[in-house]
Amino acid sequence: MISSQSRAMRIGNAMYVGLFLAALAAPLGIMLRQPPQTVNREENRVLAEFPKWQDERIQGWPRKVDAYLNDHFGGRQYLVRLLNLFKVRGLGVSTSPDVLLGKDGWLFYAAAGQMEDYQGRQLLKSEQLQQWQNVLEGRKAWLARRGIQYLFVVAPNTTSIYPEYLPDHVRASRGTTRLEQLLRYLREHSQLEIVDLRDALWQAKASAELYARNDTHWNDHGALVAYQVVCRRLAESYPQMQPLGLSDFIALSHPSGGDLGIMLGLKHDLLSDYGMLKPRVAFRAKPAPLALDPSLPWPIWSKGHPPVALENGAGQRRLLVFQDSFFANLPQACLAEHFRRSVFVYARGDYPLLQWLVEHERPDVIVEEWVERVLCQIPQDHPEFLAARQSQNRIARATACRDSKNGFKPSEALLAGNRLRRDNLQAVLPAHPLNPFSRQAVAHLGFPFRITQPCLVAENHPRSLTVP
Repeated sequence: MISSQSRAMRIGNAMYVGLFLAALAAPLGIMLRQPPQTVNREENRVLAEFPKWQDERIQGWPRKVDAYLNDHFGGRQYLVRLLNLFKVRGLGVSTSPDVLLGKDGWLFYAAAGQMEDYQGRQLLKSEQLQQWQNVLEGRKAWLARRGIQYLFVVAPNTTSIYPEYLPDHVRASRGTTRLEQLLRYLREHSQLEIVDLRDALWQAKASAELYARNDTHWNDHGALVAYQVVCRRLAESYPQMQPLGLSDFIALSHPSGGDLGIMLGLKHDLLSDYGMLKPRVAFRAKPAPLALDPSLPWPIWSKGHPPVALENGAGQRRLLVFQDSFFANLPQACLAEHFRRSVFVYARGDYPLLQWLVEHERPDVIVEEWVERVLCQIPQDHPEFLAARQSQNRIARATACRDSKNGFKPSEALLAGNRLRRDNLQAVLPAHPLNPFSRQAVAHLGFPFRITQPCLVAENHPRSLTVP
């Protein structure tokens, strides 16, 4: 009796030991059998490599072996995933300092000072606001001298369009954002207008979800609204440029894991309907060759996003877009439908790159898009922008002095927008060449006009303007 019990205990103990040893050996076995990996796409990072004897001193070798085993531990991704699920869904705790858990499954990007910006705790300094004004006015003036229309577009943060899904403690401390500060500053100190997409997105969100709940970007519905706003602004100069509508697309359900879900390590668990739009009729613009100088100062973040060129035989003009990921895919395809050739580059309109692309692509329109959260990164000024800005100011002052005795200052009217009253036309651009300052003002500011009743409306290049 005792002998049989003792034998059973020995068998049981042996089984426990065997299971323990198997548990210890299993990760090693999995690690040896799985194919070698260099990148963890779930965590969006490069994995540690196994050190080489000839490249390492003996003191640093154990530390690097430990880092390798930590990254390549067999079954690691499954164990990490289970832990992340327990934290996020069980405890309501974010597994990343860069992701804020919101209401109803919404996730918000918390890096790059985005929450501080929402709460008004990282405002731009006065000199930074002045720099923004100088650069934007300088680019616009420099391009206008070449007959190129320039639009600067800001893609709003998710917090600006869906603040109701933020945690209560964050929403309660709402402050002035950098975008609101910049827009107010430009209204008070400049005639330049930024294309602000927020109003259109606020109105459209009642009929469709415009941003992905698990991503930092808008979905196709939001992208379509942004494209429509830009297209309508361009239609002020080119009336035939009417935007595509929602009826031109088929709405598709497409659950996917966004970049915020990836940051939490739950790409396959926190799925959200991306809200894709498929055109009912295939887009006419097709990929076209594009040769770029590799020595140009491309930003680091553009390396994974090669420039794109599209050509449309039915178009008439040429487009150049400086963008980030918000203008990828649908905005590109839609805008390219209105132009003969369109070039999209993941970069900013800084002078060396801008000058090269203007010279080689000869665009009629340039659109530059920034996402709201990077407005703290002040753009670079350049002597060429400064010279164009100063020249524009001199012409405006000279024109105002020349015509002020008649009680009308055409420079103020020109700077106020692209519409002038017809009864003021003779004061701005006489049919005889006795007012060179006014002629220079019109050509320099680059506003193309056609004569209508009762206003002048942007259409053709100013050098082709005829006065009846």
